[in-house]
Amino acid sequence: MGANSITVMFTLAREFLLPVLISIVIALPLGWIIVRNLLKQFAYRIDISSYVFAGIAAGAIVIAMLTVSFKAYKATGINPAEALKVE
Repeated sequence: MGANSITVMFTLAREFLLPVLISIVIALPLGWIIVRNLLKQFAYRIDISSYVFAGIAAGAIVIAMLTVSFKAYKATGINPAEALKVE
């Protein structure tokens, strides 16, 4: 309804990025504990690199942002009058 595509994409990204960040904050410590306990069971032990978990978090954020950006781009292309007519 008059907003440009950048504003719509920013609003949607902010709305969907918060749950992704919350899930990362919950999942990373749990994943660290589970992997550490799993690796203790092996005779030849390796250390857990924090870069792996940082890569996982970055990958989750990138996938979420790509998905939101694609959906927001599609949403900015439709006519607002047609969207209101459906509702």
